[in-house]
Amino acid sequence: MPQLLDTTIQAFQNGLTTLAQDKAVQQGVKNIDSWMTRLEKEDFRGAKIIHENLGKLKRHLEADHLDHSAIGDLLKTLGEETIRAASQAEGKQAEKVKELGEALVHAARP
Repeated sequence: MPQLLDTTIQAFQNGLTTLAQDKAVQQGVKNIDSWMTRLEKEDFRGAKIIHENLGKLKRHLEADHLDHSAIGDLLKTLGEETIRAASQAEGKQAEKVKELGEALVHAARP
């Protein structure tokens, strides 16, 4: 999981300005698939809602037209949910999960 955390955090730190490009969207969907697979095995409080919202985000990214407002709203929600989930993790992993949540919230800002 640490590698998946690092990869996702780095993607958000690099910015989402290329979101409209097919390659960036495909990369995002692939990353979402990895998280959804991982979350299916987790039972911490909030895992199911994060999984559900990732599915919504994936559907938005795969749509013919990107709804940037809806994507931003989902990123903010996912960020807030991820920050809450960080309180259930331990040690360095908790820090990384919180960092990911903060990156998601930051990415949601216009």
